[in-house]
Amino acid sequence: MLKKIFIGIEILLISVTLSAFSGSTKVSYAIEQGNLRVEDNNSEISSKDDSKYSGKDESKDKIKKQPHLDETQEKITQENKIKENKIKETVKIDCNELINEDIKELSIFNKYGKVLKMGDKGEIVKSLNLLLKWLNYNVDETSSEFTEETKEAVFKFQKDHFMKEIGVVDKLTYIRLNDYIYNSKIKYKPIEYNVKMGSTDDYWIIVNKTTNVLHLYKGADRLRVYPIATGRCPSFTPEGKFTIANKVINARWKEIPGGVATNPLGSHWMGLKVNNNWWSYGIHGCGRPESIGTYASAGCIRMYNFHSQELYNIVPVNTPVWIGTTEKIKQWVMELNKKHEEIKIEEAKVEDKKYENVIKLILTPYINETLTNYYGYIIPYTLKTVELISITPINEQKYTVTLDVELFVSETKMLIGKDIITYSIDSDTIKMEEYEHIKCEYEENNNQ
Repeated sequence: MLKKIFIGIEILLISVTLSAFSGSTKVSYAIEQGNLRVEDNNSEISSKDDSKYSGKDESKDKIKKQPHLDETQEKITQENKIKENKIKETVKIDCNELINEDIKELSIFNKYGKVLKMGDKGEIVKSLNLLLKWLNYNVDETSSEFTEETKEAVFKFQKDHFMKEIGVVDKLTYIRLNDYIYNSKIKYKPIEYNVKMGSTDDYWIIVNKTTNVLHLYKGADRLRVYPIATGRCPSFTPEGKFTIANKVINARWKEIPGGVATNPLGSHWMGLKVNNNWWSYGIHGCGRPESIGTYASAGCIRMYNFHSQELYNIVPVNTPVWIGTTEKIKQWVMELNKKHEEIKIEEAKVEDKKYENVIKLILTPYINETLTNYYGYIIPYTLKTVELISITPINEQKYTVTLDVELFVSETKMLIGKDIITYSIDSDTIKMEEYEHIKCEYEENNNQ
C-alpha cells in the first residue's frame, strides 16, 4: 500500500551556488509554483538582499533567475537588436519634424498640371520646396522660386524613388510627391491581433481586406503597418495563405513599360503565388495614391510607392502573406496561438523531466540517509514534490536552504513529523570525481 511521507532537509551551503555538485559549471536554484527546480546555467542566488531570505516561511515566494548569456549568445543578441533597429529606421519617413504641421496643410498636386522647371515661380513652387524640405532635401522651404537647389533636390528625389533623373517635375514626379501628401492626411486604426507566435520566425505579412491595412511581422513582433487598397469587390482580392513569388522594380504592365506615369504597378512589385500563378496578383505601388484606404483595385494590394519600396527592401522572396477579412485573420491567429501554447506545454514537459532527473540525483543521498535513520534501511520510494521552505543567509558566503520533500513509500507505517538532517558542504573539500559520477549517471539516465 502506498503511503505519503515528508522529509525535511536543511542544507548548509558554502558560497552562493551549489558548486559542490557542479564543479566549474554552476547549478542554481529557480523556484516555480513552490517546487524546486535545477537549472544548468551560471546564474546565482544573490544574498545581498537579506530581507528576501530572512528565515521566515516564504515557500510561496518565487525566485526568478536571469538566464546567463555567454559571449557568443550576447553578441548574436546585440546584432539582432541592431538589425531590428535599422529595419525600424527604414520604415519611417526620414522627415523634418519641425514642419510636420505645415505639410498637413499642403494641397494635392495636380498630376496633369504644368511641368515645373528652373526659373518657375509661384505658390506651387513654394509647396514643392516645402515638401522637399520636409523630406530632408537641401532647399529653402520659404522660397517660391525653382532654383538650382530645387533642381538638384528634384534630381535626388527622382533617383531615390527609382525614376528617370530629369530635374523637372513631370506627371510621374507629381504622383510620387502626392504619395507623401496623401499619407500625411490618411487616418486608419490597425487591429492588434495579439500574435504569440509568427507563422515563421522570419518576416511575414497579414493583409486585412476589411480594414485595408497591411501588417509586417517578424516572428511574433509587429514591425510596421501600412494603409493599402484592395479589390473593388470582396471576391477580387483572393483570401488565403500565400507567399511572395517574385520581386521586380519598375515592372511592366501589359504593353506599358515600367517607370512611367501610366503604369498602375508603381515602382515596386512583389508578386504572390496564388494557385500556381505568379503574376495575376501582387503587392505593389500605384499611380493613384488617392485610392489608398479604399476598395479600388482589380484584385492586387496597392500601396503608396514609398511604402512598397520600404517593404520591398525588407521582405525576401517566399515571405508568407496571409490575406483575409478581420474575422478570418483572427481565426488564423487564434489557431497559431493555440499551436504556440501546445509547443510551450511540450517544451515545459521536456524541461520538467530534465529537472526531475537532476533533482533525484542531487537529493538521493539525503533521502536515503533519512530513510535509513528512521526505518533502519532504504525502503522503495517515489519522489513526489520538493518544496522550498526558506533560504537563510549566514554570512556573505554561506546560507542555509531548507526543503520539504514529499515521498510515496511502499510501507504501511508512515513517517510522522519531519526529520531534519543538516549537511555542511564545503566546495574546497569536495572531490571532483564525485561530481563527475553524478553527472555521468544523469546523462546516462537522460539518454535512456
